[in-house]
Amino acid sequence: MIIAILDDGGVMVHETLADVQRGHEGIDVENGAVLFYDAHGQRLEPRFTQPNVRSSLVVASGRFELQAASNARDELIAALDAASHLEPTPIVASLAHLRDLVTGAK
Repeated sequence: MIIAILDDGGVMVHETLADVQRGHEGIDVENGAVLFYDAHGQRLEPRFTQPNVRSSLVVASGRFELQAASNARDELIAALDAASHLEPTPIVASLAHLRDLVTGAK
């Protein structure tokens, strides 16, 4: 499970890296419009394998992977507490459910 914290206050939950890549433009990822975490609170940093392209004629999203960066569980919990909404997903039922999964609450 990959948790995406969006700059508009939303949260998205993805099952796979491929889902993340389909759901988020490389340009937005590079600009910091979305932050990624795993279910344990590990921060996941994007690493671009194909760079974004920006010119006067073309803007094209690059390709990225995610790599473990640092334990940021408290940061993730704070972001979930501040989130305004959860994008529809079959993985979790609500923000409260997601927070319980991250904290290990029953």
